[in-house]
Amino acid sequence: MAGQLSAPAPFTSVLLPDGLGAVPFAVEDERGRSVLGWQVPAASDAPRGVVVLLHGVRGNRTTMVRRARFLAEAGYASVIIDLHAHGESDGERITMGDQERFSAQAAVRYARDAFPTLPVAVIGVSLGGAAAALASPLGVDAMVLESVYPDIESAIKHRVSAKLGAFGALPSWLLLAQIEPRLGVARGSLRPVDRVGQVDCPLMLISGAVDPHTPAAEAERLFEAAAEPKELWLVPGAAHVDLHAAAEPEYETRVLAFLEQAMPLPALILKLYVAFSFDANGEADWEALRGHFAEGATFVSPVPPGKNPKGVNAETFLAEFQGFIRSSPLGKSGYHERVIHTRIEELGAVAHAWVTFEAFVPGEAVDRRGVDSLQFVRDADDWKLVSFTTQYETDDLSLPQRFLPQRRLRARSR
Repeated sequence: MAGQLSAPAPFTSVLLPDGLGAVPFAVEDERGRSVLGWQVPAASDAPRGVVVLLHGVRGNRTTMVRRARFLAEAGYASVIIDLHAHGESDGERITMGDQERFSAQAAVRYARDAFPTLPVAVIGVSLGGAAAALASPLGVDAMVLESVYPDIESAIKHRVSAKLGAFGALPSWLLLAQIEPRLGVARGSLRPVDRVGQVDCPLMLISGAVDPHTPAAEAERLFEAAAEPKELWLVPGAAHVDLHAAAEPEYETRVLAFLEQAMPLPALILKLYVAFSFDANGEADWEALRGHFAEGATFVSPVPPGKNPKGVNAETFLAEFQGFIRSSPLGKSGYHERVIHTRIEELGAVAHAWVTFEAFVPGEAVDRRGVDSLQFVRDADDWKLVSFTTQYETDDLSLPQRFLPQRRLRARSR
């Protein structure tokens, strides 16, 4: 039985899903094994983030396509992989999360490189969730774990009992005894409950309320071990099943609300630059821009060395810039600023963002690049911009590499 549980689950005919614009890629995990997957764009010109999708045991990336679809429609890109020893990825045996965690790490690294300006979240289902927990801290911005076992002893006990009832004690013991010799993994390494406290981002735990494999009490145990901020949703009437399919409308509503709440600042920054951009004979969304500024916010214009910088009230700056746009050729040609890189640091209710952007007229080449320095404070409802300044790239000042996108990993055609 242990051999059957750990046998690899290869699937060599993973066809691209229709209508998603998915691009195949292959990367290596830190142990040199290939991890294959798809990169899926958001159905939006201003993506809100990228979500790494990790499937359950004996599945593959195709089982996460429905999640990728609703995420794309909501403005999120996704990175979907085959875990270690699943689908087209390398691996001699399934290890209940021990080796699969390296696949999760590789997927997060790929997401960071492929989408350098976006926040990264993870949704891990069953084995995929265990892999994400065991790999923590992953350095992501939000994490959703579904139907994850707290420790391997509980996982085997409940799965065997679900099949054999009171007669499951001896088979459970035999299975546990075979884990280390068959998988080469110490039982103590397969304890997500000991690692979930290392998740360094907002966490959402989801489990079926009547799941015989991961009973509600086990989900609550995992929840208690997690650090704040966290939330738990026990799906009424759901067993150990695809929880998205079991409660689709509510699942999508809850998960999207969680992602929005967990990653508000990156989404706000993207909204600022979208609102500031406009096509030919159009205008920036001035009201939307004003709504993102705190009362008394200021713009400080860069000045040559030896001069004293002077701050201007943001409302005055916007009014003057609006007049300039209307009277200049840009009013007819349009003007866009596209975010190409962000670096955000938060401390309590204060945050700072370096935002590198490209400026261009629609349909023409990039005219210039610059870096905005944005300072935010958080009020009761949202982040508000309190000060900002801009440094443009010049012949005498090239943008340092730390302000530019990192090298993208090359997608592989298959």
